[in-house]
Amino acid sequence: MLGLGNTRVNQLEAENRRLRAELLAQTQRADAQSRIIANLQRENETAAYQLAQLAAVATVATQQAQAGRGFILNENPLDRVCRN
Repeated sequence: MLGLGNTRVNQLEAENRRLRAELLAQTQRADAQSRIIANLQRENETAAYQLAQLAAVATVATQQAQAGRGFILNENPLDRVCRN
């Protein structure tokens, strides 16, 4: 084989196997990280949606509470205390 001795061929084959194993390990780590990133992106989207829903509910609840106590919506807090 191009004048290479068996020892050198064996060394090259061993290095090839080591590099292939390292490449496989790196590929598996990259795949795992891609899955983690995708899961985190989905969780982030879900959290953003839930936060928007919570903000809408809080707004409506605040308006209903203010209306139920006779407050004028968007009224200055000092005007509520000092009617004179």
